[in-house]
Amino acid sequence: MTDRDGTALARAMAAEASQGAKALRLGDNVPNVEALTCDWLTDVVCRNIPSAEVMGFSVAAVSEGTHDRHRITLQYNPAGVAASLPATLFTKTLPTYKKRTMSGIVALRESYFYNTIRPLVEIEAPRCYASTVSPETYATIHAMEDLVVTKGARFADYRFLVSREMAEDMVGLLASLHARFLADGQRVPHERSIPSFALQFNAFGKMANLAKYTEVGLLDAGSRVPDRLLRAVDRIWPATLQSLDLHRGATRTIIHSDVHIGNWYQTGSGTMGLTDWQMMGIGHWARDLSYTLATALLPEDRRKWEKDLVALYADRLSERSGTAVSFAEAWQAYRHQMLPALAMWTITLRHDEALPDMQPEDMSLAMIERIAAAMDDLETLALFDA
Repeated sequence: MTDRDGTALARAMAAEASQGAKALRLGDNVPNVEALTCDWLTDVVCRNIPSAEVMGFSVAAVSEGTHDRHRITLQYNPAGVAASLPATLFTKTLPTYKKRTMSGIVALRESYFYNTIRPLVEIEAPRCYASTVSPETYATIHAMEDLVVTKGARFADYRFLVSREMAEDMVGLLASLHARFLADGQRVPHERSIPSFALQFNAFGKMANLAKYTEVGLLDAGSRVPDRLLRAVDRIWPATLQSLDLHRGATRTIIHSDVHIGNWYQTGSGTMGLTDWQMMGIGHWARDLSYTLATALLPEDRRKWEKDLVALYADRLSERSGTAVSFAEAWQAYRHQMLPALAMWTITLRHDEALPDMQPEDMSLAMIERIAAAMDDLETLALFDA
């Protein structure tokens, strides 16, 4: 942990707390939901309706993990009511030192997505009314549309049954995102703000001691993991590091990077959408394809559908990007990228006390079980045999 992330951040947060400042205008720091005011909310949601104002609001906690999530219910003056402004907002904040040391840097990345990348892609993803992050203290707020209210969204987890049609929609979303930035030069303007996937994976690996907890998490998952993988547990982390080489090649684009089933939702009309863009990076598109299909589908459905889905992805990526991607290339890369997907859940199941609990244990175990089954079925480790 750098001094900027440690002592300096603690001092900056102490100064922030001593000031006790409220957020009054869009762009002001918002260290927590207690800093919100009617003035700030008016500037955020009423700025295109000059006579509209937020007259009051209430805050309800929704969930807590890497961020604190809240629903803000708004009360408007008559002009705001007449304009049919949003009745609620959904917010993500980083109120504590522990959460800012873990998620402050990635909050900057998610803000870049909402402010810069989101307008460039035609995909189902949340609209964001305000996204600000202080580079000094990592005081963060993402104030987004409340998808439950605006689109009747259902958010997924491992109990969410993904049909073949839904899986095809998910693959199509990924192909649209990746194709937009795959052509030569399309990602270049964003490379100063979006890190490479390999770089961020290595940095997180050192900070969280992924080498240790990949093995610990697999062993603790026990019967959820195929015996063949448990017997080869000492090979998995070295192969994971080798798998990063794919992200250093020429076929790179902007990827979501954290596309496990818990970050997907389905709108009331049936469209699949993707949220939580804090791990966005520049890397090989197979990262998203492998991670999505391994975690979203029951193993028996993945086995039946995965070749068709990978072929569909390759076709749509080729069509939308103008860059030809064969099924054989896509299939090989799909098998290859199961390894870094697994590492995201062994560390979620077991980690040291410096990290907060990020997911319920049943979710972590289900994700390890699905990804490990995919690795075993696809003989992923064989790709890295000498």
